[in-house]
Amino acid sequence: MVLRIKLQTFLTLKRHFSSKNLLSLSERHGMISNFFPREQGHEIAAFLEKECRTLYAGFDPTAQSLHVGNLLVIMGLLHAQRAGHKSLALIGGFTAQIGDPSGKTSERPSLSQDNIQSNSTGIEKNLRRIFKHFKKMHNDTVEAPEIINNLDWYENMKFTDFFPNYGKHYRLSKMLAKESVKKRLEDVHRKSDPDGGMSYLEFSYQVFQAYDWLHLSREYNCQIQLGGHDQMGNISAGHDLIKRVTGENAYGLLLPLVTTESGQKLGKSEGNAVWLSPELTSAFDLYQYFIRIPDSQVEQMLNCFTFMPINEIKDLIKVGQKCPEKREPQKRLASEVTQLVHGVKGLEIAEKTTQILYNKNDDDLLKTLRTLSKYEMQQMFQSAGYLRIIYQPGWTILDLAMKLNVFKNEKAGQKFIESGGFYINQCRRTNIDEVIIAGDHILPNDMSLVRIGKKNYIMIDWLT
Repeated sequence: MVLRIKLQTFLTLKRHFSSKNLLSLSERHGMISNFFPREQGHEIAAFLEKECRTLYAGFDPTAQSLHVGNLLVIMGLLHAQRAGHKSLALIGGFTAQIGDPSGKTSERPSLSQDNIQSNSTGIEKNLRRIFKHFKKMHNDTVEAPEIINNLDWYENMKFTDFFPNYGKHYRLSKMLAKESVKKRLEDVHRKSDPDGGMSYLEFSYQVFQAYDWLHLSREYNCQIQLGGHDQMGNISAGHDLIKRVTGENAYGLLLPLVTTESGQKLGKSEGNAVWLSPELTSAFDLYQYFIRIPDSQVEQMLNCFTFMPINEIKDLIKVGQKCPEKREPQKRLASEVTQLVHGVKGLEIAEKTTQILYNKNDDDLLKTLRTLSKYEMQQMFQSAGYLRIIYQPGWTILDLAMKLNVFKNEKAGQKFIESGGFYINQCRRTNIDEVIIAGDHILPNDMSLVRIGKKNYIMIDWLT
């Protein structure tokens, strides 16, 4: 509470600062939740204001894709680019072999070199795709952040050189005092588990993340690190190392952790990840995730995950409060995020899929479906079943239903169809003797979308 009051007071005094002062992002619902060193807010603001600076954020490739929980850090890098600073996105090809203990109650599973390499490739694709869409959204006037990998400087480094030169600068008392270390050691005493706690490998994570920052300060003049709120310990370790080795100051900017309405952290370990890779979470699923954001969170999400001006966000929230059933703030949020992550084409597919699945006007639905290419339809319904069938003139609805192999027998299929649970191209079909024809049952792209019940979809690819 005291820190929040100090931060707000500090920001009030510094209103005249331009957008280069990234601490002003705190006005966007606390997008900058803290800074380090804590007593140097004025100094950090002045440092940012004086000239263009270089800052970095790290992403360890512990999965094949980043997720929505990582997106806020990416937004921080992009805000820095828009403010005229230079941003570095660091992929931790080396540090992923260790595993960051921050926020974890047990040691991470070890990853093979092949897994780390594959994951690094996937994360680089995530970042490059988002950076490309970011540039297009801003008319190519803002440069994209640079992507680097810490494996590049650790791969050929001799530890006989590393520890004598840098090991002496780390203080064990400070390393043990880190929150991630203290909690794990306390667990050992509380549970009386001699095999619990933390391995030396995990304990050394802060050593290498600190060195990463030192390396970047030398090679890129990078004196600012951006990270989630749980990275305070690692940021302070890097700050101390840079100060001891070079005598220069370095600063940390901390972002809040993205949580659900109940306060649960979003991430792969928590089992609720919404991925940034289209192969793992489709544009439609990402769009729907943000459409379903509760009213209590949508203003914060708009501030954190879009570049909309604060006044525009406040006006949109007022519109949402007048007509909550229309979910206008959620629609804008979903649109902005989906375009950033999946591009204009991905957003179009997400919006068309939403219209197809949730628009109850049969004529509009069929009209939309008729405009789709085969590729668009496959992208929209990635999780649907897929079946290629040779078209037979004279086939009926019941004949097609039996070809799908979802009914026990013809009698069961007939009963299900006549009860109203069978749809073709989102139109209910209750007549088992209705003949399959092009233009109605078969779309111009030679496909049909069959729905059985509420959620079971099958795409039919007709062969002639």
